[in-house]
Amino acid sequence: MWWGDGRIGGWAGNPGDLPPGLCIIEPVNSQDTNWVNWARSELYRGNSSIRNVRRFAESKENVKDVKYIVTVTTSDIKYSGTDDNVSIIIVGDKAATNRQYLDTKLYNDFEKGDTTEYSFLDREIGHIEYIIMKKEDSKLTIESEWCIEKVVVRKDKSGYDIKFPFFQWVNNASPDPLIIVSNQTCLPQNESEIRSSARLLETSLSSHWEETKFKWSYDLKTGDNIEDVREHQPGFLKVHSEEKTYDELDSRFQWAPEHYSEYKDLRRTLAMTGITSTIKGLFDPINTIEEYKDVVEEIPEESAEAAWMDNWDSDEEFGRQTMNGMNPVNLHRIKELPEKFPVTEAHMEGILQRGLTLQEEIEKGNMYMIDLKILDGISTGTYEDQKLFLAVPMVLFYLPPNEKLSPVAIQLGQLPGTDFPIWTPNDTREDWLLAKIWFRNADAQVSQLVTHLAQSHFILEPFAVGMFRSLSLAHPIHKLMKENLKSLIAIDTKAREVLITPGGVGDASLTVGHGSNGIIETLTKAYQNYSYKGMNYKNDLIQRDVMELPGYHHRDDSIKLWDATLSYMQDMVNHFYDSDSDVIEDWEVQAWVKDVFNNGFGKMKNLQQASLGVPSSLATKAELVEYLQSIFYTTVRHSFANYYSFEYTRFAPNSPTVLRGKLPREEDRGLATMETLLASLPTKKQAYVAAATAKVLTNRASDEVYLRETPNWMFLKEEPRKVFEKFVAKLDKIEEEIKSRNKALAIPYTVLQPSRITAGVSI
Repeated sequence: MWWGDGRIGGWAGNPGDLPPGLCIIEPVNSQDTNWVNWARSELYRGNSSIRNVRRFAESKENVKDVKYIVTVTTSDIKYSGTDDNVSIIIVGDKAATNRQYLDTKLYNDFEKGDTTEYSFLDREIGHIEYIIMKKEDSKLTIESEWCIEKVVVRKDKSGYDIKFPFFQWVNNASPDPLIIVSNQTCLPQNESEIRSSARLLETSLSSHWEETKFKWSYDLKTGDNIEDVREHQPGFLKVHSEEKTYDELDSRFQWAPEHYSEYKDLRRTLAMTGITSTIKGLFDPINTIEEYKDVVEEIPEESAEAAWMDNWDSDEEFGRQTMNGMNPVNLHRIKELPEKFPVTEAHMEGILQRGLTLQEEIEKGNMYMIDLKILDGISTGTYEDQKLFLAVPMVLFYLPPNEKLSPVAIQLGQLPGTDFPIWTPNDTREDWLLAKIWFRNADAQVSQLVTHLAQSHFILEPFAVGMFRSLSLAHPIHKLMKENLKSLIAIDTKAREVLITPGGVGDASLTVGHGSNGIIETLTKAYQNYSYKGMNYKNDLIQRDVMELPGYHHRDDSIKLWDATLSYMQDMVNHFYDSDSDVIEDWEVQAWVKDVFNNGFGKMKNLQQASLGVPSSLATKAELVEYLQSIFYTTVRHSFANYYSFEYTRFAPNSPTVLRGKLPREEDRGLATMETLLASLPTKKQAYVAAATAKVLTNRASDEVYLRETPNWMFLKEEPRKVFEKFVAKLDKIEEEIKSRNKALAIPYTVLQPSRITAGVSI
């Protein structure tokens, strides 16, 4: 017996043995209380269906009425071929073929990039519904994984092909075969009975059996220990090893081998360059700020934005980066000053340019603020036996008549007083520059850990894990989102292994690292201060009251992309869902949403809302669109959250990820010099580690897929392609508008050009 030992019947009970006159009540929809019993009944019936398939597959009956032609395409990526034994069963609405091994005599089958045709005679099975494939170890070769691009099946007399797109790795980890139903795109409630059974089994095998690897985990490796983080971090995919390393991750979720090789090669190259730089630095300490450009030259990169370094220390450049730099998400317009930030008219003497008082400028809407209170109470580490300090700053910005946003007041702590005095441009140049640098150091922690890692990476992983557990390959949402979510689990697993773990690159480069628990504390607070509604970035911009701020190119590009992606999600949902009831009755989507609610975020505590406010069910098409848009746009958000980090941290004084010395107090006013400022800045080694880390995190792999590309397109009919082409046309228009705008800018904003936005989160 090669498969189907009745485990599903044992797991779900045996509804087929109900007494005469009794039956399972069919639920109204997937939220009905009768849903669980009905689903178990369907699983039992599905198991019966598979037993019938197995009966045909193992039949000794020598019926050879029909010629079947099977064409298998192996991916052309590195190591995608296999020498293992491969078999196929073709399932129809009347019967199934025998189990047929695919093998060509005197030919090495399933090699990288190969498309090979096989044919065999078997019984008439009726209309082809799906296929079952099995890869087994060959006793003559070493087991190897296999990446299938697609399978095409044709009955010779029918004359037309049935295509099964796949684009996925296959391994031998599970004793169960591979059910492939991707030849059709259909909501589960609209499937034929035999395909419905196959889909129920497909998703059940992904979610429940111990042999498979689609399981939730909350176990974070921290040094030599395993910490259960379910109460303060979202769930993620389980790695079945004690070390919890990327190399042990299921191959279905890993990067392509070429991608991983490029990643490792870059890290090795940067490590060797860093060793050389460190050795030189021992004998060549930094004596001027300009010498930090030596680090920039060690990791060269041409960019359209590079001119910013010529005026990095100016107030106007500070304001420009606040709007269009690596962390443009915290600026908001104020209607009054908070009591904890007591900026006075005396502080603003000679700074405001309209002849108005500070209060009048506020009332006119010309004052903006950033408050990084999220860092309050976060632990910091030590460097060379010296305690590292971290500002918890507030910055007041002014929009003068020339419309060049500039900082006018900085307080480096949350409690006003002599420990955290207010600094302004009226202070000495060195005092004011030092205050700005301490703010940028704090902002770098928030940028890397909150805006980027927490709100663009880890928040998406529950949606990805839940989708792969709950949605069949035949589901339109799976086909729509697969490209955007397929690499997320790989990079997040790697981040847990090397970025946030003690001794990792984040620990070595951030003030909140260096042996402290500050990284985890910051990630925890990131979710305590966030919710599902925050994933609506257009609404976030509106709530921050920045819609009228001149020169905020990030806002303009973000809104255009939000509108384009929202229209794309609406068009796709409208194509596959006729009504709200279709959403309610879609048990796969409902299972996905509930899984994310319960297991993705449901274990977390001390949140503003249970499960971050993520819905536990969806009742309308509008709610489904909102759900998909929240996920899809976050992959767009990742581009601006990540890809400018190297640009603006490579010159360490601009955005230092770690500072030395203590925060300036009132007693230090007027005492800062260029020498004391240099003593606060990172060492050359620290500057290099930060730049190298950012370089790795912003590297674009050679196999990167971008937003307007679909190399792994899963849909077979023309209508979804037309919807996508409409989306691409909008992206192209946005691209041209951005390029046209940028021609007039001294420093362009390019990170949200659609041609530079990756289709998903892969680094």
